[in-house]
Amino acid sequence: MKTLKYSIVSLSALMLLASCSSDDLTNENASDRLALSFDASLSSAQVTRATANSFDTGETLYTFVQHVDADDQLVSIDDRSPRMVTLTVGSDKTSVTSTEDLYWDDFSLGGGDDDTNLRKSGHGLRSYYGYGYNGGTPSTALVDSTGVLGWTAPTTQNSAEIVQHADLLWSSTQPKVAYNRGASSAESGTGTLSVPYTHAMSEFTIELVAGDGFTSNTTFANTTVTLHQMNTVGSFTAPSATVSGSTEADITMYKSSMTTGRSTFVAMTVPGTDLAKDESFITITDADGNNYHLNVTQAMLSTGESNWGSGLATVTTESATTYATQPGYNYHLTVTLAKQGITAEASLADWQTVTATGDGVIDFSADVTTQNATEGLTSGDTFDLWMVQDATDYTYGEKSSLVSYDGTGLSLATPLYWPNGTDKFFFRAQANRSVEGALSGNISEPTTVSQGEDRMWATTKAADGYDEGASLSPRTGNVPLLFSHIMSKISVVLKTPVAASGAADANTKHVNLEGATISISNVYPSGTVDIHDGSITPSGTKAAITTTEGIAADAVKTEESYNTAAALTDYIVVPQSTSAMVLTITLGDGTVYKINLNSDAITLAGSTDLDKWVRGKAYVYTITLEKEAVTVAGLVKNWEEVTGSGKAILEWD
Repeated sequence: MKTLKYSIVSLSALMLLASCSSDDLTNENASDRLALSFDASLSSAQVTRATANSFDTGETLYTFVQHVDADDQLVSIDDRSPRMVTLTVGSDKTSVTSTEDLYWDDFSLGGGDDDTNLRKSGHGLRSYYGYGYNGGTPSTALVDSTGVLGWTAPTTQNSAEIVQHADLLWSSTQPKVAYNRGASSAESGTGTLSVPYTHAMSEFTIELVAGDGFTSNTTFANTTVTLHQMNTVGSFTAPSATVSGSTEADITMYKSSMTTGRSTFVAMTVPGTDLAKDESFITITDADGNNYHLNVTQAMLSTGESNWGSGLATVTTESATTYATQPGYNYHLTVTLAKQGITAEASLADWQTVTATGDGVIDFSADVTTQNATEGLTSGDTFDLWMVQDATDYTYGEKSSLVSYDGTGLSLATPLYWPNGTDKFFFRAQANRSVEGALSGNISEPTTVSQGEDRMWATTKAADGYDEGASLSPRTGNVPLLFSHIMSKISVVLKTPVAASGAADANTKHVNLEGATISISNVYPSGTVDIHDGSITPSGTKAAITTTEGIAADAVKTEESYNTAAALTDYIVVPQSTSAMVLTITLGDGTVYKINLNSDAITLAGSTDLDKWVRGKAYVYTITLEKEAVTVAGLVKNWEEVTGSGKAILEWD
C-alpha cells in the first residue's frame, strides 16, 4: 500500500445569546405572557453527518427544558417543569419552531416572590440537554430525567440512509437564560433559548486511490472496505457529553462516491474505540482483483495540527497505551494502492520526516518482477543487511546479506526471499563510513562501536505506504532503507582577541594559541548498538579525549578582530551524557583553562540542550580565551547532509 494521509477537524463551541422582538418588551404587566422560542445550531467543525453540514428541512430535534433557581438548582412544578420540547427545522434548514406554543410562564406558578415563580430574581430556563436522531431510533430508550440513551452503529452500513440513521446529534447543558422583560429591545435573555447541537458519533472516511501498477481506467466497482473491531453499542449521556461503550465488531463501510481511480467509503462508529500501533485496522477486498490489509501505524497516532492524535484520547494501562476515538471527529485516511516489484532501496541522509503511512498487503497470485535503480551511491559501497521476522524480542543475530553497489546497481551476496504471503519482517542495515564518505559493510562486531568510528545505521523509511521502522508484510513494492549517523561529532575552536595596533601583547587580553592542546575528561570510549532502533548504550571505562600535538603556528588564523584555531575537528564520539565532563585547554606556555561542559558557563545558539551528545548531531564548542576570562559558546547542528539511493533486489523465490 502507498502513502496514506489523514486529516482531523477541531471542535468549536457554539453559544448564542438569546433575543426577543421589541413587541415583547413593551408591556410590564405581569399578566402578559412572554412567548418562548428556540434557536438551534449545528457545529460545522466536527462533521460526521452523512448528508450535509446543516439540518434537513422538517428534521425533528429534542430539547429538555428546565426551570432553575439562582443556584442553578432544578425547580420542579408538578408536570410543568422540566419537560421535553419537540422542535421542527424550517425550510431554511436553520430556523426551528416548537410543535406547541410555549410561554415562559408555562414553567412557573407565578405568585410574586414564591420560589416556584420563574420571574423571581436569579431564576431562569435552560436547555438541560438536546438530541437529534436523524431518522434513527435509540437502542435503549431515553431516560428524560438523566438524558441517557443507548445507540447502536449497524455492522453493515451499505447505504446512505443507514449511515445517516446511525448518526446522532446531541447538546450538553447550556447556561440558563433569566426571565427578562426589560424596556429596551437591546437587552438579551428575553424569550429565546439557544441549543447548539454537535455530533455524538465518530466517523471514519477511507478514500482509496489507484496508484502504480493500476490501469488508467481502474475503478473500485466491486471493492469493499471493512473496519475492524469498532465500538458499535454505546450509552450516551447528553448533559455531560459523555459516552461509554465496549461492544466491538467489524463494520462494513458504505461506498459514498466512486470515480475512475478513486472511491470513498464512510461509516459511523461509537466513540471510545481503542486504536493501538500495529493492531488490525481495515481490510480492502477486491481492489481490481487484489486484497489489502492495513494496520494502525504510529504516524496515524501522532499529534499536531490536523493529525489524528489531536482528536484521540490517550488511554494508559499497566499493559499498554492506546488511543480512543472521540465524539464529533471524522477520521479521514487517503490510501494509495500500488502493484510493484519487490526491491530494497537505500539512501543516505541525516533525518527523514515521518508521514502518515501504513502496511498495504497485496495477496500474491503471480511471480513478481524485480526492479533496479542506479542513482545515489558510489561504486564500491557496501553495507550489511538484516531481514528478521517480526517478533517482540527483536533478535537479529547474524546479518542476512552483504549488499554491494558496483556503479550500476545493487547486488546481494546472499539472495533474500519472502517465505510466504503473510509473515512480516523488519529490515535493518549498518555500515562504517570513511573520511572520504565511502560505505563499508562486513562489520566484524555489528553490535559494538568505538570512538572515532562513523557508524551508519538504516531502517525502513517512511515511504511507499509504510511508517518509519515498521515491519513489512510480503509485498510487490520497494523496501526503502534510510541511513543516518548514530554517533555524535565534536569540534572545539579556540579564539582570542587580536592585540590592538601599536600595543604590546602584555597589555591586552590576547593569549598565544600556538602550541595549545585540549582534552575532554570522563568520556565513554565505546558503546553497544541496538540493531533494531540504532540506539547506543555507552560502555567501557571513561577516559579523556586528548590532542597529542599542540596547535601549529600556521593553524592560527586571523578572523575579524580575533585569532582563531581549531583545537579539535570533527571527532566522532559515542552519544552520552556530558555530566562530569571537563574541557581542559593547555596553552603552549603551560597556562591551563578548565570548563565544565554541563554547566551554565556554556551558552547555546539555538534551543537544543547541551547536557548530552545526541546521535546524528555535530557539536561545535567555541571557546574565547582572554587573560582575565574565558567564555564558551556551544552550537548544535545537523551532520553534514549526504544523500543518495540505490535498490537492493529481494528476489522472489
